[in-house]
Amino acid sequence: MNTSELRRAVEAVCREFEDRFPGTRWREPLPDRQVTSEDGKQLVLRIYDVTAEGTVLRLADSTVIAELLAENFTCLGFSQPEVTGSPWGQLVCRIGRDVDGATLEWRGWRGMRLWLDVPLHLWR
Repeated sequence: MNTSELRRAVEAVCREFEDRFPGTRWREPLPDRQVTSEDGKQLVLRIYDVTAEGTVLRLADSTVIAELLAENFTCLGFSQPEVTGSPWGQLVCRIGRDVDGATLEWRGWRGMRLWLDVPLHLWR
C-alpha cells in the first residue's frame, strides 16, 4: 500500500481546518507506530497522528467538518463522513475504506486530533 496519497490528503485537510477555523495551530505529526485499532480487534499502523490547539468546536460546526473531510477523502474511496457528538461534548468522525481497511478518525472540541490507521498485515 502506498500511503503518500493518504498523507497528502491529511495534510490538505489540516490546512483547510486552519482556514475555516481561525486560531487552529497543528503540531508536528507523531512518528508512524504500531497500535491496536480503536475497536481493539487488530494491530494497525498509525501513519499520521496530529493534534491542534485552537478554536472550541460545537455541534453546529459538524456540517463544515463533514464537508472538509468529504472533500478530501471520499475521492480516495472513504465512506461519506458523519460527525456526531459524544456525551462529554466532543465531536467525533470515523470513516473507512473498504478496499484496504484504512480508517481515518477525527475528534474535536478544544482543539482537534486526527489520525489515519492502516491494517498492519498490508505492511508485512
